[in-house]
Amino acid sequence: MDKLQNKSVGTRPIRVLHSNDSEQLKQCQAIFFSRSISDNLAGILHGLSGKPILTLTDHSNAISNGCHHQYESGQ
Repeated sequence: MDKLQNKSVGTRPIRVLHSNDSEQLKQCQAIFFSRSISDNLAGILHGLSGKPILTLTDHSNAISNGCHHQYESGQ
């Protein structure tokens, strides 16, 4: 993810943040959740409910917790 820092999509800059501040997360357009927060994923997603945020993770069973996209990292 850090490789995306200072890149852009068209004219829109990409900013990579490492945060667990729910208020800061509500300002994001897309959020990637790593496996390390799996115990808190459902609660975090509940706090973001109703916000127009794309949520991504590599955590198994994330879709059932409300995440939009789950992928396999190949590990």
